Amino acid sequence: MTLQLPFLNAKPFTYGDLYDTYTGEETVNSPDLTFSPDGAFLVCTPFQLYDVSERKTVDQFSSDDGSGFLAFSPDRLRIWGDFPAFEYRTIDLWDFQADKEVLSLPKPKWWQGKNINAFALSACGQYLACSPYTWTNEESVCVWDIRKENEPIATFELTEQLGCLTFSPDNALLAGACSTGTILLWDLKPFINT
Repeated sequence: MTLQLPFLNAKPFTYGDLYDTYTGEETVNSPDLTFSPDGAFLVCTPFQLYDVSERKTVDQFSSDDGSGFLAFSPDRLRIWGDFPAFEYRTIDLWDFQADKEVLSLPKPKWWQGKNINAFALSACGQYLACSPYTWTNEESVCVWDIRKENEPIATFELTEQLGCLTFSPDNALLAGACSTGTILLWDLKPFINT
């Protein structure tokens, strides 16, 4: 009896060409990559912004100044960031082609001076949620409606630190994951316009 091994007759692997290589400013143990919604820009942690079509870095944003990338807005030309130049008092939306701040949301007073640990932007770009980085288990999650540009529309207390946040597609729920494996869900319907 002859044993047929189909993988012996398989075609050899084919390899494609490397499109491009970018060299970051520093090495990092757990890099994170995010494309802008249209794929024209790429950001890597530590914070370095790349123009994919031009194949070059966007120099005004750099991890050298401690800038913290949070998310691209639905409009690819703006980025949410946590910038130490503003002493971590605000969450800022920056138009990187015009090189100017277009929106600044104040963090609650108890949170000022702390950077952001977990961040989420709704798919529509209207709501954002985040939690500060602290050394204790006493934390909170704040949710903003960016059209109101003021205090958070909702604040939820936590008993453990969040690793990430995400909105449901209809913005009715906010979910958070903790390092313990716990997933937390909050109902946002009383706070938002659906």
